[in-house]
Amino acid sequence: MIDRLIENIQKEINLTMEETEQLFDKIFKGEIDTDSLVDLLDALDKKGETPEELAGATTSMRKNAKLIDVNHDQIVDCCGTGGLGKKIINISTSVSFVLAAAGLKVAKHGNRTATGKSGSADFLEAAGINLKKSSDNFSNSLDKIGLGFLFAQNHHPGMKYVMDARKILGKKTIFNLLGPLSNPAGANIQSIGVFHNKWIKPVAEALRNLNCKAAAIFHSDDGLDEISFTSTTQMIELCQNKLTNHEIDPKDFNIKSKNISDLEIESPQESVNKVIDTFENKFLAGKEIISLNAAPALKISSVVDNFEDGYELAFELISSGKALEKFDEFINFRS
Repeated sequence: MIDRLIENIQKEINLTMEETEQLFDKIFKGEIDTDSLVDLLDALDKKGETPEELAGATTSMRKNAKLIDVNHDQIVDCCGTGGLGKKIINISTSVSFVLAAAGLKVAKHGNRTATGKSGSADFLEAAGINLKKSSDNFSNSLDKIGLGFLFAQNHHPGMKYVMDARKILGKKTIFNLLGPLSNPAGANIQSIGVFHNKWIKPVAEALRNLNCKAAAIFHSDDGLDEISFTSTTQMIELCQNKLTNHEIDPKDFNIKSKNISDLEIESPQESVNKVIDTFENKFLAGKEIISLNAAPALKISSVVDNFEDGYELAFELISSGKALEKFDEFINFRS
């Protein structure tokens, strides 16, 4: 059966959600050899993964993960797919502190960087978090301060079976998309930046197929898996099972910063330093980019009614010192 599915993909025949789930179950159990996996991932990339295939693969990845039960009806995650070789501050991780300061329950799922200067795990480790214990502390941290970190390597053991194939291919694959879709705490509100605009709609449709409560999927026109303050950003919002297109224009937010280069860093520690400066109101570019990226998550979580109000609330949470308080509370949390 598996050989037939791989052959169909090579013939550019789309798989159903169920077929893809079965195929990826085999992958995550280590039942497909590396050479076959290289052929499979390459064929999927050349064909182009459909929303149904993304949903099926995500279902399998979630099922084969080490999951964490939570006692909250609404859990938020904000992350990017990465894979762009960025060397700017950790935006989505910083947004997590703003969202928690707004009273949301945030399950930040992340990993080390593979191509850039600082992934969310690198950032938090530099800030003082013990990554090995982060999952053990997660539930108490989420309950008590509204924020917990899920280090991807602690939760997706099946990913060890795809490492060699990904290295051989040396390019982005479906797995760059699956990580943000496979939160081990079952986040049902998701704000996700993708590495290319062609993935905005398929990822949004996949999340709809997976019964996600609400989501915002975006890619900036200057090539970031973030909302940019130097260009417009294309976004699809998922709400009540309906997809709505948006174009986010930084001109609508009276943003003064003009250069993405102001956000550049060379190490995780430099990212930590710039984020602290941001939360201490010493770094306007950081304050504006983090507020801009917090806005969609605040809207889809029903904290505010529109993106402009989301931006203003995020900006105020930073200005008032509440984001810094949440950062300090999280970094110093001991269960």
